[in-house]
Amino acid sequence: MSVASSVVSAGAASSSTGAPVPAAPTLAGADPVFTVPARRKQPASRVGKTGRERDLITDLLDRYGSREQVIARSADFDRIHVRPIQPNTQYIRNRARRLWLAYWELVLGSKEAAEATIAPGAPFPPLDKVKHCLHTIFTAGKSYLESGKGWSLDTARTFLGHMLGDRAAAGARMPTKSQRTQLTNAIYEWAVKDKLLSTRKRQKYIMREPDLVAFCGAALRTTCPLDSGWLRLLVVLLALLLYATGQRLGAIVLAAQYTDTMECLCFKHIEIWITGWTEGVGLDITVFIEFHHMKYMRQLESSFMRVSLRSHDRSHLVNEVVTPLIAMGLARNAFVDKNVLAMFRDIKNVPGPLPYRLHWTPEFKDQPVFTMLDRTAPATTSAAAHWLKKPALMLGWTRGFSSRVFRYTFARTLAHASGVHDFDLNYLMGHVYKGTLAKNAYQHPDRPVDVTALLFSQQAQLDMIHWHSSVAFDPDRNGPPPSASIGIVLDQQADTLLKSWHAAEEIVKAAYDGKLSHELDEELMAMPHVEDALNKRLLAIQYLASLQTTKHWQNFNSHSAGDATSSAGPSRDDPCLPTVPPAGDSGHDAGTSTDDVSGTALPGLAIGPDAYAAAHRMLATVESPHPFIAVINAEKHNPRAALLEQYLALVKADDLRKQGICPWCHEDESLPEKKRTANHSQRLATHMWGCDEKHHPDFTRCPICATFFELPFDDESMEDHYAACLRGLLLRHGHLEPTDEERADAQLPDVGSPDDDAEDGTAVYDSDDEDVAARMGQVLQGTRLSTAANGKKKRAKGASHNAAEGQATK
Repeated sequence: MSVASSVVSAGAASSSTGAPVPAAPTLAGADPVFTVPARRKQPASRVGKTGRERDLITDLLDRYGSREQVIARSADFDRIHVRPIQPNTQYIRNRARRLWLAYWELVLGSKEAAEATIAPGAPFPPLDKVKHCLHTIFTAGKSYLESGKGWSLDTARTFLGHMLGDRAAAGARMPTKSQRTQLTNAIYEWAVKDKLLSTRKRQKYIMREPDLVAFCGAALRTTCPLDSGWLRLLVVLLALLLYATGQRLGAIVLAAQYTDTMECLCFKHIEIWITGWTEGVGLDITVFIEFHHMKYMRQLESSFMRVSLRSHDRSHLVNEVVTPLIAMGLARNAFVDKNVLAMFRDIKNVPGPLPYRLHWTPEFKDQPVFTMLDRTAPATTSAAAHWLKKPALMLGWTRGFSSRVFRYTFARTLAHASGVHDFDLNYLMGHVYKGTLAKNAYQHPDRPVDVTALLFSQQAQLDMIHWHSSVAFDPDRNGPPPSASIGIVLDQQADTLLKSWHAAEEIVKAAYDGKLSHELDEELMAMPHVEDALNKRLLAIQYLASLQTTKHWQNFNSHSAGDATSSAGPSRDDPCLPTVPPAGDSGHDAGTSTDDVSGTALPGLAIGPDAYAAAHRMLATVESPHPFIAVINAEKHNPRAALLEQYLALVKADDLRKQGICPWCHEDESLPEKKRTANHSQRLATHMWGCDEKHHPDFTRCPICATFFELPFDDESMEDHYAACLRGLLLRHGHLEPTDEERADAQLPDVGSPDDDAEDGTAVYDSDDEDVAARMGQVLQGTRLSTAANGKKKRAKGASHNAAEGQATK
């Protein structure tokens, strides 16, 4: 007998309990090699278990007590179960039901008969009556996309789906496949053949990074009608977060129908890690953010999306999410660490080894990141969309701007980026893993593909395509975009050259009745101060041209002259600061002329007349669109800490104003302590207007709209501005009748158009928006919002506003 047989035979004799254990089954003709283990005795504490099987009878008796109770409780489940839906979906279905019942109540003669059409088991009504019902609902409605027609084709199809979904949830009988096809065909006929429904779609626009800089800069300026520094910080952080993550607004703040919950981004969803230090920039930060309340992910704790963001280099610093997020936490005292600001100033103040996590205090973990003006109640989508439209309105973006612009930009960038898998794209967008929305429905008609470069093996140029797709594009305006490239705005050498040129031109203007150097007669251009201004102007033009063409030189150098390079991709005006090609670089076009370049030109810059002309036109648009860019350029060692302090100053100024203290006086160390902390509550607005003029000697205010104007200004332009402001003021108060042209302009759906993210598609605006729209010659359509904050602000302006209005009316 083999050893294996001996072991099996011994095991078959007995077990630890003394009972015989059967031998394991064996293959025919082979020795047995294993045994079936004995079943262990179950502990007495495991009630309701017999061996490894669940004793359901015992569980039922423990829960209900008796057999009769089990049978009685089963009646509670005698109902139709449908898939649970979200409150927002239920809200839309309720609206569809309301319209359905209104039609059938009139046709059938009673409310009870109408409700019987959607009762459980109710048959589907006659098809001709259903078609008439839908035809009435669709054609009696109004489309914001095309006047004179009913709903759009897409809206009609969506309504049909919600109506049938509500019918299925009620347990009523559904239409047959043939009947549903008939309904779909009827809707298509009303739109395509009868032209009763609009077939247009709301066009999707993107936001380039220079547009993002301009947007945040507009939100930070005092001319933007945001009520406080806190709100300016909130709007900037929200815009940067939407741009960096591509999320829907309802995933960050409270969406409609969820206002009685806390289903929004809270501090507990954010991890902040200090990872290092970069010389010339500051502290390195990485942030992990979890979005738990995205579409189709609510109420499911296992369904969420996590994204990581990190601090930017110097060239993109103004657009990073990290700094305003830290400022928001510091302003609310939400960190356990009390020396966070000191850590930003010097990495030596970080108390632990890297990476070091910044923890939230327990009382703030469940608090919302974005709040209303009271800094406690969570912000809502209607309020957030309303705030975001204010900077856009100041910039003149009245052509389709909404919070979804950020999402479309995110989809466009990642969909055309190399190395991003479709699974990752859909994960970050919150779509199903096989979805194609990001690559199709979310794209602008101008795809980022240079067809000419692909067909004829030329260098790809996408800047014009991106500008044409941008929300900042104005088809009625010629010339370069307001910010041709963020590289120009953030480049320190360009800033230095422009300031030097402007200073030289001021001397020329003072000597020759306000004329610039290139506007003088040829015999005057030989004067030393005129020649100096001309040379500095030429240097600025040459360097600006180099910023526009450097990236093309670099791409050209990395490929053969006959190959088309990267003809499809998300250029979006490459924001990285370019390096000027070295002297003798032959990477640019061989046909470039150097006849225009003087002996004082920067080394290695040989530009042709086309680039020269483009840069010359650009000079009028290079002024900084963001007030903090100058701070970043001025700080050589730690611009991130300087930027953080600027954000905190916004909130500090709010706190001072609440105490009646003027922020200008408080920061003026030349004043005695008593004047720095003086309470001006009774006349704060008047006092601060005077301080504004004192601290801005190169600016003046419009007494009607309070807009800042840099001195010296064009008298003719100022007179036009005053006339427009005065006319708008008189129109608002009914002292003048609008002209036919003004009435026609007021009908344009430019301002106050409904936002996709606003509740019930209603445009919401307040008195500040009315003032801005009036100055643009437009009248807002929608619901006027009257808030306590606006009332307080109006009272705070006090006598100065009334005096200005009285003077203008007089």
